[in-house]
Amino acid sequence: MSSRNVVLPLCLALFACHSEGEPVTPPLDGDSCYEHVRRLSAHDRVLSTRLDHKSRAAKEAQDAARFVSVMLDSRENGDWYACGMTRAWVTEVFEGLERQYSEYRIYQSYADAYSLSAWLSDSTEGLFEPDTGELMVWRGLQAAVNQFLAQISTGQASLDNLDALPADWRFALPYYESVRDADEAFVLAGFTPAWERYGKGRVVPPAEFFDDYLVKLGRPEVYFRENDHLRAPFPEEIWNTWMELHAAPNPLHHPGLPHDLVTDLLLGDRDYRLEVLDVVLPGDERALRDGCAENALILDAAILRP
Repeated sequence: MSSRNVVLPLCLALFACHSEGEPVTPPLDGDSCYEHVRRLSAHDRVLSTRLDHKSRAAKEAQDAARFVSVMLDSRENGDWYACGMTRAWVTEVFEGLERQYSEYRIYQSYADAYSLSAWLSDSTEGLFEPDTGELMVWRGLQAAVNQFLAQISTGQASLDNLDALPADWRFALPYYESVRDADEAFVLAGFTPAWERYGKGRVVPPAEFFDDYLVKLGRPEVYFRENDHLRAPFPEEIWNTWMELHAAPNPLHHPGLPHDLVTDLLLGDRDYRLEVLDVVLPGDERALRDGCAENALILDAAILRP
């Protein structure tokens, strides 16, 4: 059986109002998964409570059957939308409730740092190559920083000549040094602790997933949302949490550096963040459509209506 990849953009400012009662458009036999998601997108705000209800149900349920039973009785009445909240119900259309409960594994990669293959590998041996490896050094960032250093110093300063750094930029020296000193030891030191704990395809027990991993994951999310475009020093606590989870330094930040210094220099015209989830779907078109239709009906029934 073949498979396909579907990319789901999750950070959407998409909502619509309609009269209470039936869905915007009655489900039709044979609708594509996209049509089911599009129809339910009118309820994106209302379905925002789905994430919290799933988290609580999964934490308390003893097995997948109990989780599904609890969620079938769940009624959603949210009034907001956000990346994670949208993801919780969009992925349910494609995957269904039972599959979402079955296990907790962390799948991740990091640009210019490590691939998903490295994250899921049992060993790091043979994975590192500075420019082309499954584990690698952030060459793109080094090139961008070198270009910036040349601009602020009339071509004198570089990562290899930080002594020429202008006086009014010396406060950022620890950041430039960390970019300069990135090598195999640096990459492995950042990668190994998180990989050992959350990687290797390890199934994370529910209690650890909800009480440890998700709690940690929420700290940077709240911090970045509340501090975008601010210049307060980047907190050591958030940096450490980031490393615990993501196994590589955030190339746009550094402890003690003004929060948005590097971000504003490299991405100054940003207006939003985009999160993308790559979902592998079965190649059987009929089974795929039938599954999406069934899951969409469950979500539609969960919408609390007056």
